[in-house]
Amino acid sequence: MTRMNKKITLSLAALIAVIAGITGMAAFEAHVINVTAKIENALSVTPNEIAFGTVFPQEYTKKNLTISLSDSFKEESRVDDVNYVIKQKPKVRPNAQNPEGDPYATIYPDGYSDGIVAHEYCLNNRPAKADDPDDPYYTYCYPILCPYLSKHKAENDSTRPTDTCIESDPSNGNPYYDCGVNAFHNIGKNAYGHLVKSADDNVDKWVIDLAAPCFDGQCDQTYDEWVWGINPDVANPWDWTLPAGMEGQTFGCDLWIEVTGISESEECVPTQEVCDDGIDNDCDGLVDCDDSDCDNNSVCQNGSDIVINEIMQDPTAVDDRYGEWFELYNTTDQPIDLEGCVVSDNGSDSFTITGSLVAPAHGYLVLAKNGNTGTNGGVDVDYAYNSHMDLTNNDDEIILTCDGAEMDRVEYDGGPNFPDLDGASMILNNPSSDNNVGSNWCVSTTSYGDGDLGTPGGSNDSCTP
Repeated sequence: MTRMNKKITLSLAALIAVIAGITGMAAFEAHVINVTAKIENALSVTPNEIAFGTVFPQEYTKKNLTISLSDSFKEESRVDDVNYVIKQKPKVRPNAQNPEGDPYATIYPDGYSDGIVAHEYCLNNRPAKADDPDDPYYTYCYPILCPYLSKHKAENDSTRPTDTCIESDPSNGNPYYDCGVNAFHNIGKNAYGHLVKSADDNVDKWVIDLAAPCFDGQCDQTYDEWVWGINPDVANPWDWTLPAGMEGQTFGCDLWIEVTGISESEECVPTQEVCDDGIDNDCDGLVDCDDSDCDNNSVCQNGSDIVINEIMQDPTAVDDRYGEWFELYNTTDQPIDLEGCVVSDNGSDSFTITGSLVAPAHGYLVLAKNGNTGTNGGVDVDYAYNSHMDLTNNDDEIILTCDGAEMDRVEYDGGPNFPDLDGASMILNNPSSDNNVGSNWCVSTTSYGDGDLGTPGGSNDSCTP
């Protein structure tokens, strides 16, 4: 009882002090709210370096660049699409002040006693003597390569509506998404991209082309025609040459892929799944033929009608340039005409089948780089694609697309999972097996033509992977 009386007395005293306007004590209150965030990039970009090596005037060289949604972005249901820009800036050169060539490092050129960020110096300054490799500017920055780089979407990256070039006005905040930029342009000319998770557009494949310019006073007479063939909008091709004094120098450019916008997902309203529109219509997280609702749809059934069944990527009887081939198998009871279908890889290799090319019911087609049996190792070829595609010995892809729908693909790795062979084809153990799983492939044992091993145009050797 005594303790309770004491509590009441203290409470009354506090109340009286407040009423009387006398500060008897100071009372403070604190609420602690824990705030955390996991921060990750929305995009994944490969490779992180593009090296063209030594090139020569009027040489046109291509390299691949892949920009994709990061795994964390794809897993986050709250967000849907990403807008990005591919900018180009002068490349910072490694030197004593900046041994790694870090674009964010602070450097101290003449006139900058307080220092300046390296990439800002390279962008906002120009060499006093552009044709003099010893100009102080070149101590910190490479001679500029950016105007001679084009950026275009790969031919095999246009199967979804969201990959279509959207022509609008960048000055109004609406860039030309996925349209590309030709070489011979001012350094401020950017390319723009757009990835949409809900449309299953998770990857953009770009081709970066280098159109090597000539040096002043040393250009071919047809140089202007060559430049116009690459960029018809150029006013005067002769403005796009290099100072003669810079011959033999290494030129550089940094491509900056910057995210310009991320939109949140709209609430999904379930409808019936449409099997060929690239959209998750029924809101179950599965798109088109990945959704079991489409198992009986003709579009999805046709996805396994034609199977990549055998691949010869490294012949030894003849050079790879003449002896590479691969085989398709028709799993159905009906002939299938592949006219107009496209064969490609994840890079820039691609060709379209021109003219009728019929795969017989439960029959085979051989597609090869060289159709001459006298020089291709003795292979009877149904369709020759010539130099439009190479089958790399290490890792590469074969993708068959018909009427905009992917029919089949194999992404082999040259060893860790798929067979790694010389002079023998790799064969699928069964046409019903998943041919994008390396353990389902074996090595041919039957000799053909000039002595390599394989069964082009016929049943595969019996094998157990």
